[in-house]
Amino acid sequence: MCFPKISEKIYIKTPALLALILFLFVHCQNQLELIEISAEDFHLAQDELTAVMVNDIFSPLMASSVYAYSNIAACEILAQTKDYPYSSYASVLKDFNGIIPAIDSLVNHKLSSST
Repeated sequence: MCFPKISEKIYIKTPALLALILFLFVHCQNQLELIEISAEDFHLAQDELTAVMVNDIFSPLMASSVYAYSNIAACEILAQTKDYPYSSYASVLKDFNGIIPAIDSLVNHKLSSST
């Protein structure tokens, strides 16, 4: 088996190229920014939900279910935070076991709970 001859120039360029790629990966990463969610954002999300229900002409029974499920989901996410004063609905609602806790430290619970 005959191997082709590789010039020495490739051996010199390869470490420089690898160093350049490593430099780009390390220095071009976006810094994580904290996303602030206020009560006004929750109100706007509820207004958007209402707009969808009005345009799609939901029945009152269906609209109340959509509101209930979306707000229970939001409360369950917020109940996983230390700042939220209320507990989970798992102890109050029949046949509801709660949700799996988000153990990832990068999860923004307030953003996740916006309906």
